[in-house]
Amino acid sequence: CRVRGMANVTSTTIGSDVKITGQIQGGKDLFIDGTVDGAIEVTGKLTIGPAATVKANLKAAEVIIHGRVNGNVDAGEKLDIRK
Repeated sequence: CRVRGMANVTSTTIGSDVKITGQIQGGKDLFIDGTVDGAIEVTGKLTIGPAATVKANLKAAEVIIHGRVNGNVDAGEKLDIRK
């Protein structure tokens, strides 16, 4: 995330205290460290943080997984699964 002013924010974060049920769509990068049950689709990079629990189908240009994911992953360019 680049921050110099609000106009330069290039990603969105879903914190560890947030739980979302439903569909998430976005045009930028997304970092999830909370709980998501549904579907996630972004055009940029999707990062699943170490505290995240995700039960969803994922679609993004680049997907990086640190946490738990239960669902299908569609990474158009790159998939990185980390321990």
